Amino acid sequence: MFFKFGHNSFYTSGYTWIKKLILKQEYIAWDCACVACGKEWREEKENYYDMSLDAQVERDKGSKWPDMIGNGSEPCLKIISQRVLEAWESEGFGHFPSFPVRIIPPFPKKVVSEPPMYYRLDNSKLEGVELDWEASGFCDAKICNICGKLSWNENKSFKMETEQIVPLAFKEGTWTGMDIFCSKHVGHMFCTEKVIDCAVKHKLTNCSFVPCEIAGNDSFFRGIKYSTLNWRVKMQAQVEQYRNDFPPWGPIEAVGE
Repeated sequence: MFFKFGHNSFYTSGYTWIKKLILKQEYIAWDCACVACGKEWREEKENYYDMSLDAQVERDKGSKWPDMIGNGSEPCLKIISQRVLEAWESEGFGHFPSFPVRIIPPFPKKVVSEPPMYYRLDNSKLEGVELDWEASGFCDAKICNICGKLSWNENKSFKMETEQIVPLAFKEGTWTGMDIFCSKHVGHMFCTEKVIDCAVKHKLTNCSFVPCEIAGNDSFFRGIKYSTLNWRVKMQAQVEQYRNDFPPWGPIEAVGE
């Protein structure tokens, strides 16, 4: 069984939050657009993910440093504490490409301890699966044969996500066997059950684990309760309740309709 993995700052309280990431060196990029598909992106002189970063946190949010810290500046970046890296390596998940993120003052008013060392994972070196785009709610998805970028009908996809539970489905035979991995083209990170057992064992905080069967539109799923090793039983009840309550927001019309 696979899970979408990230921080759980929207459904937990008491943890700090990154509001701004600061590059320690000049970042040069320029806007590009594909002449074939019209896809727009930023081309970089140097890989943003290889650069050193400092981070500023919200002064009025949180009294504790989490192991998985929320990040409003670059949501696709997964920023974890040194404790997480050490726990993963001790459980045999491997060595993870990562770069330091230093939390700089001023710290939150209610925090009494110094921040731990944080690291951002390099998603580009953790690709371990291919998503089945259509099964995952990316309507009319296609990869441009000129620029190699993914595009899809976002309006149609949004409408689908308001009407039914959408999974994040993998193409059969593409999972490489990694316990912590990403897919190409989108910023989602995934993990196996063993990573949740590790979080329980090492008491890792502020992690969100969402079963892939409901992870395509998981904004209102609070993440499974993983404080004890019987999390699998609790998860079944949580998922069943989520399905029964869906959609929690009521009917929504797609933009432009």
